[in-house]
Amino acid sequence: MLAKKFMSIIFREKKLLSNIVWFSSYIPSIMFSIYNYICTQLKNIKMKAASANLLNAIVLLAAGLYGYFLILTPEGTRAPTALIPAAFGLLFLILQKGVANSNKIISHVVVVLTLVLLIICTMRFIKIEDWGAKKYLFLACILSNAIALVAFIGSFIEARKNRKISNG
Repeated sequence: MLAKKFMSIIFREKKLLSNIVWFSSYIPSIMFSIYNYICTQLKNIKMKAASANLLNAIVLLAAGLYGYFLILTPEGTRAPTALIPAAFGLLFLILQKGVANSNKIISHVVVVLTLVLLIICTMRFIKIEDWGAKKYLFLACILSNAIALVAFIGSFIEARKNRKISNG
C-alpha cells in the first residue's frame, strides 16, 4: 500500500515535471512574440526626448532609493553603490530644462551618460544570478535607459531631417 502511494506520487511528480519541460520549450517563442509586439507598439509611439529623459530620471531615482533603503547586503548593511542610479536620475532632472529646450550640448551629454549607465546596469544585471528584487531593479533601469536612448536618437534624426529640409 505504501509502495503504491509512493509510486503514484513519483508518477504525479514526473507528469508535473514533463508538463513544465513541455511548457518551457515554448518560452522562447512566447518571449519573441512579446518582443515583436512591444517593438511594433514602440514604433507607433513617438516619445519626445524630454519626456523620455524625465521618465528615465524618475525611474532611476526610484530604483536607486529603493535599492539603497529597502535592499540590504548579506551583511545586513546598505550598499552605497545603490545610489549610483539615483545620482544619475538627479543629474538628468537637473539637465531636464536643457533637454526640453533642445540644447544640443546638454542633450548629447545626457545621451552619453545614459549610454554609460545602460552599459553599467547591463553588466550588473548579467552578474546577478538569482531573480530577486535587485535584478528586477536593474531590469527597470535597463529598460528606461534603452527607451530614453531610442527617443534621443529619434529626436536627433528628426532634427537632422528638419535641418536638411530648411537648408534646401
